[in-house]
Amino acid sequence: MPVQRFAPMTKDFATFDCDAHVTEPPLIWERAAEYLTRDELAALKTTIWWDEESRQLIVNGRAGVGIGSPRRGGIPGTMRVISNAGPGVKHDIQRALNVRNLNATTALTQEQVGYIDFGGSYEPEPRLRDMDVQGIDQVMIIPTDIDTYPWLLDAVGAKAFCKAYNQWAYEYTKADPDRLFFAALLPMQNAQFAVQEVYRVAAQGCRVALVRPTDSMGNYPGSSGNRVDDLGRS
Repeated sequence: MPVQRFAPMTKDFATFDCDAHVTEPPLIWERAAEYLTRDELAALKTTIWWDEESRQLIVNGRAGVGIGSPRRGGIPGTMRVISNAGPGVKHDIQRALNVRNLNATTALTQEQVGYIDFGGSYEPEPRLRDMDVQGIDQVMIIPTDIDTYPWLLDAVGAKAFCKAYNQWAYEYTKADPDRLFFAALLPMQNAQFAVQEVYRVAAQGCRVALVRPTDSMGNYPGSSGNRVDDLGRS
Protein backbone atom coordinates (compact mmCIF):
# COMPACT_ATOMS: atom_id res chain seq x y z
CA MET A 1 0.00 0.00 0.00
CA PRO A 2 2.19 2.87 -1.23
CA VAL A 3 1.61 6.32 0.29
CA GLN A 4 0.66 8.63 -2.53
CA ARG A 5 0.95 12.41 -2.77
CA PHE A 6 -1.14 14.60 -5.05
CA ALA A 7 -0.69 18.16 -6.26
CA PRO A 8 -3.53 20.69 -5.76
CA MET A 9 -6.09 20.66 -8.54
CA THR A 10 -6.12 23.60 -10.94
CA LYS A 11 -9.40 24.84 -12.44
CA ASP A 12 -11.16 28.00 -13.57
CA PHE A 13 -14.48 27.64 -11.70
CA ALA A 14 -15.60 27.72 -8.07
CA THR A 15 -16.74 24.58 -6.23
CA PHE A 16 -18.81 24.44 -3.02
CA ASP A 17 -19.45 21.17 -1.16
CA CYS A 18 -22.60 21.42 0.98
CA ASP A 19 -22.49 17.75 2.07
CA ALA A 20 -19.14 17.59 3.84
CA HIS A 21 -19.65 15.09 6.65
CA VAL A 22 -17.63 15.06 9.85
CA THR A 23 -17.16 12.22 12.32
CA GLU A 24 -17.65 13.86 15.68
CA PRO A 25 -14.64 13.49 18.03
CA PRO A 26 -14.69 12.96 21.81
CA LEU A 27 -13.46 16.57 22.06
CA ILE A 28 -17.10 17.71 21.83
CA TRP A 29 -17.85 16.14 25.21
CA GLU A 30 -14.44 16.70 26.74
CA ARG A 31 -14.76 20.47 26.36
CA ALA A 32 -18.51 20.77 26.92
CA ALA A 33 -18.07 22.16 30.43
CA GLU A 34 -16.40 25.23 28.92
CA TYR A 35 -19.56 26.21 27.04
CA LEU A 36 -22.48 24.93 29.10
CA THR A 37 -24.17 25.91 32.33
CA ARG A 38 -24.08 23.46 35.23
CA ASP A 39 -27.67 22.37 34.55
CA GLU A 40 -26.99 21.94 30.82
CA LEU A 41 -23.89 19.83 31.48
CA ALA A 42 -25.80 17.61 33.92
CA ALA A 43 -28.57 17.12 31.34
CA LEU A 44 -26.03 16.36 28.61
CA LYS A 45 -24.46 13.60 30.71
CA THR A 46 -27.82 11.81 31.04
CA THR A 47 -28.98 12.46 27.47
CA ILE A 48 -26.12 11.89 25.02
CA TRP A 49 -22.64 11.32 26.39
CA TRP A 50 -19.37 9.92 25.07
CA ASP A 51 -18.07 7.46 27.67
CA GLU A 52 -14.28 7.52 27.46
CA GLU A 53 -13.77 4.29 29.43
CA SER A 54 -16.03 2.09 27.31
CA ARG A 55 -15.48 4.11 24.10
CA GLN A 56 -19.21 4.15 23.48
CA LEU A 57 -21.83 6.81 22.88
CA ILE A 58 -24.59 6.64 25.52
CA VAL A 59 -27.89 7.96 24.16
CA ASN A 60 -31.03 8.16 26.31
CA GLY A 61 -29.36 5.74 28.72
CA ARG A 62 -28.53 3.16 26.03
CA ALA A 63 -25.00 2.25 25.03
CA GLY A 64 -23.84 1.48 21.52
CA VAL A 65 -26.40 3.66 19.76
CA GLY A 66 -23.76 5.63 17.85
CA ILE A 67 -21.01 4.23 15.69
CA GLY A 68 -18.31 5.65 17.93
CA SER A 69 -15.75 8.41 17.59
CA PRO A 70 -12.41 8.07 15.83
CA ARG A 71 -8.94 8.00 17.27
CA ARG A 72 -6.63 10.39 15.51
CA GLY A 73 -4.75 8.59 12.75
CA GLY A 74 -6.78 5.39 13.02
CA ILE A 75 -6.14 2.18 14.96
CA PRO A 76 -3.77 -0.52 13.62
CA GLY A 77 -5.51 -3.67 12.42
CA THR A 78 -8.89 -1.96 12.05
CA MET A 79 -10.99 -0.60 9.22
CA ARG A 80 -13.36 2.12 10.41
CA VAL A 81 -15.31 2.70 7.22
CA ILE A 82 -17.00 5.92 8.27
CA SER A 83 -13.72 7.84 8.54
CA ASN A 84 -11.44 5.81 6.27
CA ALA A 85 -11.07 8.01 3.20
CA GLY A 86 -14.83 8.52 3.07
CA PRO A 87 -16.61 7.35 -0.08
CA GLY A 88 -13.27 6.90 -1.85
CA VAL A 89 -12.90 3.47 -0.25
CA LYS A 90 -15.17 1.27 -2.36
CA HIS A 91 -16.81 -1.87 -0.99
CA ASP A 92 -14.40 -4.25 -2.69
CA ILE A 93 -11.48 -2.36 -1.18
CA GLN A 94 -13.15 -2.37 2.23
CA ARG A 95 -13.61 -6.14 2.05
CA ALA A 96 -10.01 -6.69 0.99
CA LEU A 97 -8.71 -4.60 3.89
CA ASN A 98 -11.00 -6.35 6.37
CA VAL A 99 -9.67 -9.72 5.20
CA ARG A 100 -6.10 -8.47 5.68
CA ASN A 101 -6.94 -7.45 9.24
CA LEU A 102 -8.07 -10.99 10.10
CA ASN A 103 -4.45 -12.13 9.97
CA ALA A 104 -1.97 -10.54 12.37
CA THR A 105 0.85 -10.90 9.84
CA THR A 106 -1.00 -8.93 7.14
CA ALA A 107 -3.03 -6.54 9.33
CA LEU A 108 -2.75 -2.85 8.54
CA THR A 109 0.03 -1.01 10.36
CA GLN A 110 -0.29 2.37 12.08
CA GLU A 111 1.28 4.06 9.05
CA GLN A 112 -1.19 2.36 6.72
CA VAL A 113 -4.33 3.10 8.74
CA GLY A 114 -3.09 6.66 9.16
CA TYR A 115 -2.78 6.95 5.40
CA ILE A 116 -6.35 5.84 4.66
CA ASP A 117 -7.86 7.56 7.69
CA PHE A 118 -9.80 10.68 6.67
CA GLY A 119 -8.40 13.08 9.24
CA GLY A 120 -10.41 15.90 7.71
CA SER A 121 -13.57 14.32 9.07
CA TYR A 122 -12.63 15.50 12.55
CA GLU A 123 -9.83 18.06 12.11
CA PRO A 124 -9.81 21.10 9.79
CA GLU A 125 -6.18 21.14 8.61
CA PRO A 126 -6.27 17.79 6.76
CA ARG A 127 -9.71 18.75 5.40
CA LEU A 128 -8.23 21.89 3.86
CA ARG A 129 -5.39 19.89 2.30
CA ASP A 130 -7.86 17.41 0.81
CA MET A 131 -9.97 20.28 -0.50
CA ASP A 132 -6.95 21.65 -2.35
CA VAL A 133 -6.28 18.27 -3.96
CA GLN A 134 -9.93 17.80 -4.92
CA GLY A 135 -10.39 21.33 -6.22
CA ILE A 136 -13.02 22.28 -3.62
CA ASP A 137 -13.03 25.93 -2.66
CA GLN A 138 -15.52 25.87 0.24
CA VAL A 139 -17.37 23.26 2.29
CA MET A 140 -20.23 23.15 4.76
CA ILE A 141 -19.67 20.49 7.40
CA ILE A 142 -22.60 18.43 8.67
CA PRO A 143 -22.74 15.72 11.37
CA THR A 144 -22.71 11.94 10.89
CA ASP A 145 -22.45 9.85 14.04
CA ILE A 146 -24.80 11.88 16.21
CA ASP A 147 -27.81 11.94 13.89
CA THR A 148 -29.88 10.52 16.77
CA TYR A 149 -30.22 14.01 18.25
CA PRO A 150 -33.82 14.56 17.00
CA TRP A 151 -34.88 11.70 19.30
CA LEU A 152 -33.17 12.84 22.49
CA LEU A 153 -35.80 12.56 25.20
CA ASP A 154 -34.74 15.45 27.42
CA ALA A 155 -35.17 18.91 25.87
CA VAL A 156 -32.53 20.50 28.09
CA GLY A 157 -30.11 17.70 27.20
CA ALA A 158 -30.86 18.23 23.51
CA LYS A 159 -30.25 21.94 23.92
CA ALA A 160 -26.95 21.26 25.68
CA PHE A 161 -25.83 18.81 23.00
CA CYS A 162 -26.64 21.10 20.09
CA LYS A 163 -24.78 23.90 21.84
CA ALA A 164 -21.74 21.69 22.50
CA TYR A 165 -21.64 20.35 18.93
CA ASN A 166 -22.16 23.79 17.38
CA GLN A 167 -19.35 25.25 19.44
CA TRP A 168 -16.99 22.49 18.30
CA ALA A 169 -18.09 22.97 14.67
CA TYR A 170 -17.61 26.74 14.95
CA GLU A 171 -14.06 26.26 16.21
CA TYR A 172 -13.41 23.75 13.41
CA THR A 173 -14.34 26.40 10.83
CA LYS A 174 -12.15 29.04 12.47
CA ALA A 175 -9.15 27.32 10.87
CA ASP A 176 -10.18 29.08 7.64
CA PRO A 177 -13.48 31.03 7.92
CA ASP A 178 -13.43 31.86 4.21
CA ARG A 179 -13.47 28.19 3.19
CA LEU A 180 -15.04 26.26 6.08
CA PHE A 181 -18.66 26.68 7.20
CA PHE A 182 -20.96 24.69 9.47
CA ALA A 183 -24.66 23.92 9.63
CA ALA A 184 -25.84 24.43 13.20
CA LEU A 185 -27.93 21.78 14.95
CA LEU A 186 -31.16 22.97 16.55
CA PRO A 187 -32.88 21.37 19.57
CA MET A 188 -36.34 21.02 18.02
CA GLN A 189 -37.56 19.27 21.17
CA ASN A 190 -38.35 22.78 22.40
CA ALA A 191 -38.99 25.62 19.97
CA GLN A 192 -37.81 28.32 22.34
CA PHE A 193 -34.52 26.50 22.83
CA ALA A 194 -34.19 26.23 19.04
CA VAL A 195 -34.78 29.97 18.62
CA GLN A 196 -32.19 30.76 21.29
CA GLU A 197 -29.62 28.59 19.54
CA VAL A 198 -30.34 30.23 16.18
CA TYR A 199 -29.55 33.64 17.63
CA ARG A 200 -26.47 32.33 19.46
CA VAL A 201 -24.83 30.77 16.39
CA ALA A 202 -25.90 33.66 14.15
CA ALA A 203 -23.91 35.96 16.42
CA GLN A 204 -20.88 33.79 15.62
CA GLY A 205 -21.45 34.26 11.90
CA CYS A 206 -23.20 30.95 11.20
CA ARG A 207 -25.29 31.18 8.05
CA VAL A 208 -27.23 27.89 8.13
CA ALA A 209 -29.26 25.95 10.70
CA LEU A 210 -29.94 22.26 10.15
CA VAL A 211 -33.44 20.84 10.70
CA ARG A 212 -33.57 17.19 9.76
CA PRO A 213 -36.64 16.18 7.71
CA THR A 214 -37.56 13.64 10.38
CA ASP A 215 -39.68 13.74 13.48
CA SER A 216 -38.57 15.25 16.76
CA MET A 217 -40.50 13.76 19.68
CA GLY A 218 -43.35 12.81 17.34
CA ASN A 219 -43.55 16.21 15.63
CA TYR A 220 -42.57 16.87 12.02
CA PRO A 221 -41.33 20.26 10.76
CA GLY A 222 -44.14 20.43 8.18
CA SER A 223 -46.96 19.17 10.42
CA SER A 224 -50.00 21.45 10.64
CA GLY A 225 -49.98 21.27 14.44
CA ASN A 226 -46.26 21.97 14.71
CA ARG A 227 -46.61 25.42 16.25
CA VAL A 228 -44.25 27.20 18.60
CA ASP A 229 -46.69 26.99 21.49
CA ASP A 230 -47.14 23.24 20.91
CA LEU A 231 -43.44 22.45 20.75
CA GLY A 232 -42.67 24.78 23.62
CA ARG A 233 -44.58 22.52 25.97
CA SER A 234 -42.88 19.29 24.82
